[in-house]
Amino acid sequence: MATNKNENEYSEKSSNVWFFAPKTEGTLKLKAGWVGNVPNSGGVGRVTISRWRQTLDQFYVKQGEIVERTIDVPSGDNIIIQFLVLEREPADLGDLVKIKTLPSNGLAVLNPMWE
Repeated sequence: MATNKNENEYSEKSSNVWFFAPKTEGTLKLKAGWVGNVPNSGGVGRVTISRWRQTLDQFYVKQGEIVERTIDVPSGDNIIIQFLVLEREPADLGDLVKIKTLPSNGLAVLNPMWE
């Protein structure tokens, strides 16, 4: 997985996965999970799905949890799924800059599928 160091909110501890959307508009169904038996430093996982720096969806995953999402995706664009672990869930966007990032051990997307 590549690390994106070009955008301010992404840290060296974030992981990105790139997908290319089909030529037609579609729906991306995915499950994000964080296994509970991988040693890590706790916190909450943040998963962001974006295209061309536009956020399509963003959600949080706690350790030992699986979250299912369905996202409408415009046609023919690169889709980035980014994983980032924060020490806690932010209260608001201003709070986000005060939160430390942690290694994302065990946080993953399970079987993303196009419909």
